[in-house]
Amino acid sequence: MLLSGGGAGSVPEAEIMRRMALARGVPDAALLVEPGSRDTIENARESARLLRPRGGRVVLLVSDRAHLPRAALLFRLAGLRVVGWAGVPPPSILWEIDAIVRECVALPRSLARALRRPTQVDH
Repeated sequence: MLLSGGGAGSVPEAEIMRRMALARGVPDAALLVEPGSRDTIENARESARLLRPRGGRVVLLVSDRAHLPRAALLFRLAGLRVVGWAGVPPPSILWEIDAIVRECVALPRSLARALRRPTQVDH
């Protein structure tokens, strides 16, 4: 199970997910943690980089519902096959509307960054 994401908080999102998985009985040896990505593009690229040497190319994405379509596209552009996704329900309809607006605004910039060749800084 690959847990990926840095996030904006003091504890990376991937580490929070790791703690949750361990608390639910998932063995630590079954977890691959990527805590450094700062956005969805880095998340997709780092996930592909970590999975490739292990023969992994197929993913099931889990995120909030509004984010999943853009995330799936970026993971595909990173060379991963997205076989499905699971959306976490929003805390409220207003939160989801706000998230959808943010995703629509983020999509063009994400696509432009994902389609250009990665530089040393992008690694």
